[in-house]
Amino acid sequence: MGKKGKNISLAISVITLLFVLADLFIVFLCYGHLPASIPNHFTFTGLPDAYSSKPGIWLLPGMGVIIYLVLGSLQLLLRVMKRPDELSTEVLAMVSGMIRLLKLLFSVLFLYLTAATLLIALGRMKGLGVAFTPLFLLSMTGVLVLSIRRVFLKQKLSGKQN
Repeated sequence: MGKKGKNISLAISVITLLFVLADLFIVFLCYGHLPASIPNHFTFTGLPDAYSSKPGIWLLPGMGVIIYLVLGSLQLLLRVMKRPDELSTEVLAMVSGMIRLLKLLFSVLFLYLTAATLLIALGRMKGLGVAFTPLFLLSMTGVLVLSIRRVFLKQKLSGKQN
C-alpha cells in the first residue's frame, strides 16, 4: 500500500473512532432530558414498535463499541498472520481494508440509530425513515461484494501470471 493508501486508511480509521466516540457523547449529553420510555426496536419501514426504559439507550453505543473492538481485533489478527507470499500479503491487506470499511459503516449506523432514537424519544422525529433499512443493507452488501470481488480478481490475475 502506497503512502496515499495509508493516509486514506488512517483517515477512515480516525473518522470511524470519532463516530464511535460521538455516539457515546450524544447519549451522555441527552440522557438527562430523555423520557422514562424510549424506542428500542423499529419496523422495516423505520417506525418504532417496541419501547424500553431510559437506560436502554446505552445499548446502542455499547453495541457500537463492541463491534468496533471485535472488528479491530480481526484487523490486528490479520496483521500478525504469517504471509508466505506476496499475494497472501496483498489479499490480507484487502480483507483488512474491507474490515475497515465495515467498521466505518457500523459506526455510522449506530451513530444514526442513537441520534434518531434520541430524537424520537424527545418527540422531534417520528421514525428512522423508510429508506434507512434498505440503504443500510445495500451499503453493507456493496462493501462485502466489492471487497470480495477485488480479492477474487487479484487472485485470478495472480494465477494467470504463474
